Amino acid sequence: MRGCVLAGRKYEPVSPRTAKLDLTALSNVLNAAVDAGHLRNYPRLPAIKVPPAARRNLMTPPQFEKLLAACTARKPDGEAVTKNGGQLQDYLQFLAFTGAREKEALPTKWTHVDFDNARVFIGAPPDFEATALSIGKGGVSKNHGSRTVDFNPQLETLLTDMHARRSQDSVFLFPRLRRGDKDIPAKSLRESLRLARGHAGFPKAGFHDLRHIFISHAVMAGIDFMTIAEWGGHKDGGILIGKVYGHLLDEHRRKMAAELTIGTVTVHESNEHVAHAAKNPRASI
Repeated sequence: MRGCVLAGRKYEPVSPRTAKLDLTALSNVLNAAVDAGHLRNYPRLPAIKVPPAARRNLMTPPQFEKLLAACTARKPDGEAVTKNGGQLQDYLQFLAFTGAREKEALPTKWTHVDFDNARVFIGAPPDFEATALSIGKGGVSKNHGSRTVDFNPQLETLLTDMHARRSQDSVFLFPRLRRGDKDIPAKSLRESLRLARGHAGFPKAGFHDLRHIFISHAVMAGIDFMTIAEWGGHKDGGILIGKVYGHLLDEHRRKMAAELTIGTVTVHESNEHVAHAAKNPRASI
């Protein structure tokens, strides 16, 4: 959308999606004004067409393994690629195995991990303990409500290993390495990721790509969209999952069908069909 000058202030251009979100917010305000009697009629707002979001290339398992290896790799001179590569490696795996967002995962505490019931609470409030009967509200998740992600085999192995070698003076899964006397979580691992992805040759890899890995593989595993939405923190019951990732399920089904064989049975075509196919090659399947 084009920028403009309003009341002497210059506004930069924004994307159609941003403009539509702003109009939605304005529409809510105007509706409230009409309901409160401050406006007689609801003004007509322009309609904005938002183009569908471009599909992002999904990071493949070999690429993910290469990125993980780069976290603890060394340069030709023997210097580590990044000083906190071990923590970054744990963090990337945690994101990929839970689908958690970057800022949700960093403040996760060990009290948020429920080994007995094989689950981890994402975005839980700081004072929350996994032994509580209910999750409640609040927390640091995008929708301001904590959620649970059930253990998958890789997540359980990762958390068990991390717990065995955790820092005894910290309650966080990802504590700040230079924290002095304070026990605080890591503020950001973006600079470390920048160094690791540069070494791996994936300059555009981001933390959100790991969330895409989790959701995509859950879709291709045949898990229902509602469950995936609950793990991912979506409040729409899986509608967004179906819109964004539904094509993966179709592709996966076609791939699986191409690999399907029924025992060692050989398909025998009738002589009549073979003769017809020879005369009409385009009609054969």
